[in-house]
Amino acid sequence: MNKILFLILIISSISTAQNNTSLKKENLNGSVKVLLETEYNIGEKFGKIIKNETNSAVKFFYNNKGFREKRIVYGRKGDPFEIKYYEYNLKGELIQYKIHDVWADVDGPNEEINELLNTNFATYSVKYKYDKKGNIIEDNLGINYTMTSSNAGINRYTYDDNDNIIRENVCDEKGESRVFYDYKYDSNNNIIEESQSYPRGGIIQKIIYSYNSKNDLIASVAYNHKGILISKKRNEYLEYDDNNNWTKSIYYENDIPLIIVEREIQYHMN
Repeated sequence: MNKILFLILIISSISTAQNNTSLKKENLNGSVKVLLETEYNIGEKFGKIIKNETNSAVKFFYNNKGFREKRIVYGRKGDPFEIKYYEYNLKGELIQYKIHDVWADVDGPNEEINELLNTNFATYSVKYKYDKKGNIIEDNLGINYTMTSSNAGINRYTYDDNDNIIRENVCDEKGESRVFYDYKYDSNNNIIEESQSYPRGGIIQKIIYSYNSKNDLIASVAYNHKGILISKKRNEYLEYDDNNNWTKSIYYENDIPLIIVEREIQYHMN
């Protein structure tokens, strides 16, 4: 698994109430405007872990209401290869993504905005259904491009009294269930257990999550259907800013340090 994808999952994991702001879902404090996460390969010097060459990076943009507006993914050389826009309705409900693969369109990050604004976007359209609380109860993973159109399937969601997702029902394009994801939460509405199972019964795997006092994910331990350990992943947070958002961490898999992640965070001026 690409480590940058793991990081994206950390900050974009299953949220609590779907009508909360993006910042609240991602456990970000303060009025965040721009978040840049840069991933570095691990090096060693005099027996100490140090950051080596850049692996990849992701930059997130938020409006002053706390909703994510844009995400740009960068490659190893700082070249942006994907940009994603988020669109909301007047209720603050997510209604659409717009994605463009810009790998071959730009020479470097300094030209990203001018080039992207002059490029036709491929559109990733998702049709959402909401309940009265503003929670997403169904989304259609249809993908519509300029020349082609396909339907990848449907997700259906069930919530508890705290507006936490307790079941995700992943269906095919005909609406038939393919796999269930069931979730359990702690008193802070953090996911502490995820079980994956087939509709006819039988657990595929189970993942146990744990958090620090700041509600940052510090570990995930995965087991197969027989209860045998598959993998252990953990994060060691080294630095925080004045808003209690972490700014530096080391990611381990099976107790082996693999990457260092640094965050640069800009905040909206009040």
